Amino acid sequence: MLQFFRVGGIVLALLLGFLLGQAAAQQFNAPEYSTIKDRTGRTIGSATRWGNRITMRDADGKMMGSIVIDADGKATNYDVHGNILETPPTPK
Repeated sequence: MLQFFRVGGIVLALLLGFLLGQAAAQQFNAPEYSTIKDRTGRTIGSATRWGNRITMRDADGKMMGSIVIDADGKATNYDVHGNILETPPTPK
């Protein structure tokens, strides 16, 4: 009987650990990476989204700027120095 409770306790501990791990994993958002292509299909840049921020880089990997999306959905565009832009930064 003691063996049953020992195994049951281990299974319960593993299950609890798994569930807590799943809950923590849902709170952590991994960055999402995508490429920016022109009309011919040539890669001209990339965008990385992490949380509410999108960082854009040109084809050489040089940072062009970023976009921050507020909780209300308003997007604010920034250049590489942190200055606010009227339009999103675009690759040349």
